[in-house]
Amino acid sequence: MDLVGAVFRPSKRTIRIRSVRRCRGGVEPAPTVQHRATFRTVGKRPDLLRFVLSELHRVAPAPTDVIALPKGAPLGAISVNVDGRTPCLSCVSVCPTGALRDDPERPALKFVEDVCVQCGLCESTCQEKVITLKPQIDFRAARARTQIFKEEEPALRNRCNKPFGVKSTIDRIAAKLEGRHWMYPAGDKRLDAIRMCADCRVITMSEQQFDPFVGVPEGAAPRTTDDYLREREQASKN
Repeated sequence: MDLVGAVFRPSKRTIRIRSVRRCRGGVEPAPTVQHRATFRTVGKRPDLLRFVLSELHRVAPAPTDVIALPKGAPLGAISVNVDGRTPCLSCVSVCPTGALRDDPERPALKFVEDVCVQCGLCESTCQEKVITLKPQIDFRAARARTQIFKEEEPALRNRCNKPFGVKSTIDRIAAKLEGRHWMYPAGDKRLDAIRMCADCRVITMSEQQFDPFVGVPEGAAPRTTDDYLREREQASKN
């Protein structure tokens, strides 16, 4: 083998590249799309995903607004059974994307499907088990308005008349305590303390000279270490 042949001998990698080029030359070009996309691949991943879905929906032969997806898909909505339920808003505090939102002015539960990733935290956090995940693609979600699942009137404090909490929640607590707890007899004014803030509650109790321990039978005194040592000493003497 001469020196020139050894230097200019093609490597295995060069031969593979040439083989691929020959194969490509024998393949007919694929047909191009009839409708070119009108978006540019810029922005973050969520924005790019929205653009791609909108373009796929635009050029589809028979566009469908909603397509159901299998369980575990990262797109979708939720359904909330609001019949007789109270918006505790615990699901809002755990939502990582802000798909579930509240209203700073009044008790309300709102939902934005466009940013929901179907993580399932809201479903597992709900105390009343009324939230269900719905994996789907809704091509109208990017242009849809914020959905309001539940909206209620705020509860007003009896004394200072300031809003606090949810009215249905306060009413439910009062109904469960009235006549069933020794501090809240049926028809007693003490029940109004539930609808007061901490400051108003203290002022009202001082004005009424309310003593929560009046009429409560005294329980047994708590046992201490001295009691156990005294019993052991007496037992040893006997």
